[in-house]
Amino acid sequence: MRTPELEAAFLATTYRVDAGDEVFDLRIEKGHPAFSSWLKRQGISNWCIVTACNPGGKLSQGQNVARTLRLQEAIAQRAWRHAAACNSADDGTWPDEPGFCVFDADEKILRMLAIEFGQTAIVCGNADDDRGEIVWLDGH
Repeated sequence: MRTPELEAAFLATTYRVDAGDEVFDLRIEKGHPAFSSWLKRQGISNWCIVTACNPGGKLSQGQNVARTLRLQEAIAQRAWRHAAACNSADDGTWPDEPGFCVFDADEKILRMLAIEFGQTAIVCGNADDDRGEIVWLDGH
């Protein structure tokens, strides 16, 4: 469920994208010109960061590894281009959440997948606007 506390947590997080040849630390509503430039060089128009960890904002560390593997399989089945990602809370009070930065996927389908994994939001952006934004998911 969207709450002021949950929104504040999303805003107080670094979203690291490991693109293999480069690593980018992204912030919601902050500019990332190097990431935008990289996206354009790769021919990528849009991106979304999704995780399967801690559904509904409730810690479930014992299940996060298996959930992440299932999410990776679901992304691979759809043949979506992607890179490893990790969401890290600024204050360190929440464990890192591994996930994926998915490129040029149908956002509606990606939203449905995130909902299947119990997520309340994903972080999305595009190559022309180098700022990411929270995309709250229907039903949450």
